[in-house]
Amino acid sequence: MTSLPNEARQALILPISLFNQSWWVLASAIGVIIGSTLSDLIPHLDFALVCLFAILAYEQFQSIKRYFPIGIAVIGLIVASLFTSDWLLLVAITICMLMILVRGFWMQRHEIGESYDQ
Repeated sequence: MTSLPNEARQALILPISLFNQSWWVLASAIGVIIGSTLSDLIPHLDFALVCLFAILAYEQFQSIKRYFPIGIAVIGLIVASLFTSDWLLLVAITICMLMILVRGFWMQRHEIGESYDQ
């Protein structure tokens, strides 16, 4: 979504977000059901998800050349690794989501403040 033009992004953001959320919930439910069986058959399967996110982050950076998402990911990983090793990915993603929300609220307040100044 971040590499699309604004017009296309506005029209597609809600349907894609709903589909994406539904897909993750369904895949997570299936993963919980068959995950314990597969982990015995395929060693280091849990590392595949970390690799997927690393590849997605790299591809996003290559297409839009923004440092903010990579910076958030690195900060989230460092902070999460200080607190846990068992739930590292979940904690890092939660930290990243919180930082994105804080940035969004800060930018919104900043834009509202500028409109009142003019």
